[in-house]
Amino acid sequence: EDADGQQEEYRRRWDPFLEKVGGMLPPGILEVGLRFRDNVADVKRQLGGPPRTIEHGDFRVDNLIFGTSEIDAPLTVIDWQGVVYGRGVVDVAYLVEFGMNPEQRRATEMALLKSYHATLLECGVSDYDFERCVHDYRLSILNHLDRLVGATVRLDFLSSERGRMFVKTLIERFDS
Repeated sequence: EDADGQQEEYRRRWDPFLEKVGGMLPPGILEVGLRFRDNVADVKRQLGGPPRTIEHGDFRVDNLIFGTSEIDAPLTVIDWQGVVYGRGVVDVAYLVEFGMNPEQRRATEMALLKSYHATLLECGVSDYDFERCVHDYRLSILNHLDRLVGATVRLDFLSSERGRMFVKTLIERFDS
């Protein structure tokens, strides 16, 4: 789907999202969410442009298997159904943003991002400086608001206590 279409989809989903979770949203997310309505397409275009790689799309601990012995692969990533071409830092942002509590995130995110960027350089990526990586990381976090809105509207998270806690945790982590 094109960036303009994704922006329109976000606009259509915003009010149903508010109906479902509006009482859980801190004022900051409300403000950002409203301002984002007119900027979704720009963010999508920036994150979809070069440099591009394979983006997993659901890069979280549940989809990571860590090797436990010398003969195991150190890391195996599963659940590749949401693969797209885009900026790899989108996956980094997803893992850090939703996989860490706010204190862990604040304490480690820049060091993790520096390590990620250094690894890119070691593997031959050029013309992608750290400042651009940080910029893309921040855009990626904003982009994940679109995913949160869309998933909350499309899926029935709120019918169970576990689902409500899941959405509440995602909102808290997005807000941190």
